[in-house]
Amino acid sequence: MPALLERPKLSNAMARALHRHIMMERERKRQEEEEVDKMMEQKMKEEQERRKKKEMEERMSLEETKEQIQKLEEKLLALRSRSTSFSCSSRKFYTRRKSGGERSRVT
Repeated sequence: MPALLERPKLSNAMARALHRHIMMERERKRQEEEEVDKMMEQKMKEEQERRKKKEMEERMSLEETKEQIQKLEEKLLALRSRSTSFSCSSRKFYTRRKSGGERSRVT
């Protein structure tokens, strides 16, 4: 059986210094963890703000696109109406001209 070695007892000053060192290390580690937590929290907050901003831009872009589509549809309807009107006018003109030309030939 191996013999147990006795460790020399620490002096009070040495024990206090060791205790202080341990406590300082614990505090340093705690502060490092807090800093890491704060950094992670900040990154998450920034990412969330970026997502919100992007979502707002997309939403605005979507609304603008809807408005543009609506305006173009209104313009298309106006142009179709105008085209129909021109078609009717040209048919009337052609019919009048054709009937007028036949009358002049008959006389």
